[in-house]
Amino acid sequence: MAIPVTVADDSMMSRKAVLRAIPEDWDVEVSEAKNG
Repeated sequence: MAIPVTVADDSMMSRKAVLRAIPEDWDVEVSEAKNG
C-alpha cells in the first residue's frame, strides 16, 4: 500500500530536492503543490 506524500513549496528547486531525497525503494504516491 503506497503512502501518500505531499510536497508543497513555491520553489520548484526545493520541491525537486525533496523528491530526490525520497528513497527509490519506498512505496509512495507523491502529490505536488505550488503557488500556495
